[in-house]
Amino acid sequence: MKNWFARVILGVITLILFLGIFLLSDSQHWPARVTIGLTIILFVIVNVGFTWLFWQSRKQYLNEEEDK
Repeated sequence: MKNWFARVILGVITLILFLGIFLLSDSQHWPARVTIGLTIILFVIVNVGFTWLFWQSRKQYLNEEEDK
């Protein structure tokens, strides 16, 4: 249950950050390479976060199997 809540929170924060980057870059007239660079960095960080959450749930499942 805890892992599900963390995935939802991470998804909401990600959506807000992506929209924030695009709205801020539009209003501040950033060059496209800055916007694309920040988007790529955010994409990598989010994927690492989701991978870490997946690994935590998988590790817990493997530990339960090992105990049996």
